[in-house]
Amino acid sequence: MTKLYPAPKIEPARLFIGRINEQMPSLKGEGYDLGEAKWVTEQRYIHRDSDDQELREGLNDTYFHLGSFVRNQDGSLLLVNPAYLRDNLAPSIQLTANYRMPVDPSKLEAKAKFTREEVERHTGRWLKEQEAKSNPIWQAELGDVLPDYAEWLFSKFQYDEAMGIFVPEPTEKPELGIWCLGGSGGGSDLYGDDVLGSDGGLLLGVAPEAQGTENKPQERLESRV
Repeated sequence: MTKLYPAPKIEPARLFIGRINEQMPSLKGEGYDLGEAKWVTEQRYIHRDSDDQELREGLNDTYFHLGSFVRNQDGSLLLVNPAYLRDNLAPSIQLTANYRMPVDPSKLEAKAKFTREEVERHTGRWLKEQEAKSNPIWQAELGDVLPDYAEWLFSKFQYDEAMGIFVPEPTEKPELGIWCLGGSGGGSDLYGDDVLGSDGGLLLGVAPEAQGTENKPQERLESRV
């Protein structure tokens, strides 16, 4: 079973533990951004040789709920700025039958868009190291952190395959979901099936200055795709 730590001992980050839609208002109210996979993987890599065992284990053994995405009814996938989910998710919001959030994608800032064919090609399985490094979804999520992180992860844990990406099936209307990034020792997979009403939430809050999002201008979806 994954070991749960109160939070990685990194000053700008905090875990909010419990039902995701109940914890999100606390995360927002305390001034945190919803964390993203790039920040976690960068911290794992930076602290890979740290003498602080609690820090290393807190980063590597813990899974994190972070980031956000939209699965559209046509099967396409949008990777989106998690600010909308942080600002709007609350216990009062009526979730869909799949316990995700109904959403109008035009209101979101998109980081990347993938067609149904691209999603089917690049998700749903574990990856070899070179496949992970060249996977466009991982590239969009991790950016320049990806090559070093993947090389370290596969070498450190002697994986043949890891870093799978798993997304929910499309539904009749667009749905906004949250990612679950698995622990390094569990393959560091990216799961999109965790529900926003999950009471096993480990919601990652990160100070805006730590993710470089402080005073960052918003860019709408229609200007990107």
